[in-house]
Amino acid sequence: MRVTGVVGQYEGDAQIHVINEMTDVTMIDSMPVAVAPLPMSTGNSMTEASEGWLVQVGGVVTAIATTGGDNSLYLDDGTGVAKVYVNGYVGDGTDNPAMLGAWDPAITIGDWVTAIGLASQDAAGYRIRVRNTAEIVRSAALPVSVIGRELPAGAVDVAYTARIGATGGTGAYTFSLASGTLPEGVSLGSDGVISGVPVAAGSYAFAVRATDGQTYNTKEFGIEVYGSHLAITTASPLPTGVVDTPYYQVLSAVGGNGMGYAWSLNGGTLPPGLSLHLLTPEVTATTAALQGTPTTAGTYSFTLMVTSAGQAVFKDFTMEIVPATCTVTFDSQGGSAVAAQTVPYNSLLTKPEDPTKSDYVFGGWYREASCTTPWNFATDKVTTDLTLYAKWTTAVPPVIPGDIDGDGHVTMLDALMAARAAVGITPLTGSAFTAADVNGDGVITMLDVLLIARMAVGMAIPD
Repeated sequence: MRVTGVVGQYEGDAQIHVINEMTDVTMIDSMPVAVAPLPMSTGNSMTEASEGWLVQVGGVVTAIATTGGDNSLYLDDGTGVAKVYVNGYVGDGTDNPAMLGAWDPAITIGDWVTAIGLASQDAAGYRIRVRNTAEIVRSAALPVSVIGRELPAGAVDVAYTARIGATGGTGAYTFSLASGTLPEGVSLGSDGVISGVPVAAGSYAFAVRATDGQTYNTKEFGIEVYGSHLAITTASPLPTGVVDTPYYQVLSAVGGNGMGYAWSLNGGTLPPGLSLHLLTPEVTATTAALQGTPTTAGTYSFTLMVTSAGQAVFKDFTMEIVPATCTVTFDSQGGSAVAAQTVPYNSLLTKPEDPTKSDYVFGGWYREASCTTPWNFATDKVTTDLTLYAKWTTAVPPVIPGDIDGDGHVTMLDALMAARAAVGITPLTGSAFTAADVNGDGVITMLDVLLIARMAVGMAIPD
């Protein structure tokens, strides 16, 4: 196209005023190439450097204005608010008069909207002037939002890792560096993981962009990188603490300026009830203590940071908080009840009186209901609340000499059974053999038969 006219301004924008459309606008190429808009963050679109560009922005609708001469949507992708302005005579490219100076009526505050227009400026400030309201598009999906948080500090020559997260959208995010500078030696992965080994101390500010391919969001972050010539000398794991019992552990470091260290929690969680307390610089190589009264049992992991003279060092610690007392219950598994015991942590149990159960013999206390691991009352110590289980075996009734058939009486039938066994007709085994071997010599003979017969008729057995 060739356009001839008078250069002027309209609503703050430079323009060429055409006098005669028939002669001043000429087609010189019948195959025009459409100009693609320049994708841009909402913050960058509101700058002087962007004026005159056809831009495309996307962001969350933060405000809608339709009165007072302002007919605009206000979008923010996390980098700053962009004003998207629509003249009253601009439509959607159709003959629908309802769309003149209007946009999709479903758009509301909180929606994710993309818009294409000319980055410009009027007396009210920077704006994006839309030329076709069909290019203001509302996304049906919940927009992506980068999760803002304070990133942990790093140290020179110490491996660093942190993760940026996002919510909303489709859930499949790609992360990239939108602006600013990461510490040298550190990079941002497309999965949101920041990792590497910093090589220079300093304060680094940058912005991270997350997108799901439909919507996107940008948020600013910062990482402080310190030197690495300090050393924390306190060993890990730290001494065990006890619930409801005051705890005090000195924390020591060397290097730096040798005094006035600044200790802080750089990751993880301290046991509830404990906190860092700075000590006076006069304490040699000791500048802090972990103290308080722990309230909750468990195993805790955390990272402490010490800074001094522009340097920093980090160390991972673990510590265990144990209960002051433990309760042991006894499950007799159908036997007589046994009272529970509450004992100090890591102490021995008092062996209770054996329970009883009709027709069963007690076989001791075990850690599992299946009675696999026995509890040794002489050596096993209690370190948590637990239940011990009684083991039972079926009681074997006593063998009555001569009562071969086990009916509780010695009769001539028993004598007959012994006689058949003595001559090898019907051998006996088990308790029947034991009952028939009256004289206890290990074999069944006619002497045993005679003795059983005497017992059957009430006669005494000779010694």
